[in-house]
Amino acid sequence: MAGTSPAKGLLDAGSWTNKSTQMAQTTRSNRKVLVLPGDGIGPEIMGEVMRVIDFFDRRHLVSFEVDHGLVGGAAYDASGTPLTDETLAQAQASDAVLFGSVGGTSGPHWYSRLWPMSRA
Repeated sequence: MAGTSPAKGLLDAGSWTNKSTQMAQTTRSNRKVLVLPGDGIGPEIMGEVMRVIDFFDRRHLVSFEVDHGLVGGAAYDASGTPLTDETLAQAQASDAVLFGSVGGTSGPHWYSRLWPMSRA
């Protein structure tokens, strides 16, 4: 390859894209992810996160085994507690937990008992 720059291959968009795609396909995994939207703005945020996960899955770049659970006010409304033993077990069995937010206006403000500084 006399006369060619070693950086030319790196700067070639087509070459770079093909190498990146090949690398991503070889690192494909099936990681367990637990999505806990929570309440307030959490469900909206996790909806966008799921769009990103779906983007990668559709392109076969990486795959995730996604499960969903309730936490915070949503869990309190459904079960009377902000975090059930079942959700905790799901989280412990997962490779990653995507946590939205908690502290909505539903319920008897259970979160004030968990975070004393929020009483101010």
